[in-house]
Amino acid sequence: ADVSSMSEQELGELKENQTAVSSGLMGAFKEQGLDSAKIDESTGTVQMDNNVLFALDKSKLTDEGKAYLDQFLAAYVPVISSAIEDGKVSTIVVEGYTDSAGDEVYNLKLSEERAKTVADYIKAGYPELTNAIEVVGNGANNLILDGEGKEDAAASRRVEVRYVLKTE
Repeated sequence: ADVSSMSEQELGELKENQTAVSSGLMGAFKEQGLDSAKIDESTGTVQMDNNVLFALDKSKLTDEGKAYLDQFLAAYVPVISSAIEDGKVSTIVVEGYTDSAGDEVYNLKLSEERAKTVADYIKAGYPELTNAIEVVGNGANNLILDGEGKEDAAASRRVEVRYVLKTE
């Protein structure tokens, strides 16, 4: 459903669901000792550090990346699975990004491969989520900027996991 056609009550319920899921995730991250995991409460997006997950210019998970994902997923999956069962969340979107170095087509492919690698890792450990996961490669779109407005290449190379609220 289109949010613009929703009633005030429906929008209110959607906002309550957003707050409940985000709060649940923040509590779970804290319990797992994942103080570095930050969630954007307005979008449901959690940003992961590619420098931990992948070697530069690679899409194969590092051992450190697997360990981080194991810890992250131990916090993330119970909250999201419950929200899917309760009809609050419809989809988990795994999005990959790169910095601006390199060719646009190459960056798009690398970002998609990284997102797919993380999605496949989630599916392997939590097969019940397989149908809820979507993969998106964004290349060098949505670069992270530093305080001076210049590209922060290391921060721009990332994978984000975002939940999508169910609107129907």
